[in-house]
Amino acid sequence: MTSTDNSAISEQGPITPIWVIRAMTMINVFIYKLTNGRLMNTLGGGPICLVEMIGARSGRKRTIPVMYVPDGEERGEAWPICVSHYPDCRRLKRQ
Repeated sequence: MTSTDNSAISEQGPITPIWVIRAMTMINVFIYKLTNGRLMNTLGGGPICLVEMIGARSGRKRTIPVMYVPDGEERGEAWPICVSHYPDCRRLKRQ
C-alpha cells in the first residue's frame, strides 16, 4: 500500500463493518414497518421504499430499504432494471 492509498483511506474515514450495516438495515426495516413509514423514511436526505425479494443464494425472503426517485424526476437509476429480472420482487407501499 502506498502513501497515496493511505491518504485516500484517511480522507474517507473508517470503513463501516458489514455487521453494523446489516444491523442498521434490520432496525430501519423494523421501525419503518412499525410506524407505517412515518419514521426512518429517508436515507441521506432521499426518500426510501421497502423492497421485498427472495435471496438468490439463500432462497429466503428479504426486505431491504432502497432509495428511490419520485415519479416525474428523471435519473438513471439501475435498481428497477435489476429488479425486473426477479418477477417475485415487490415494492411495499406506505398505507
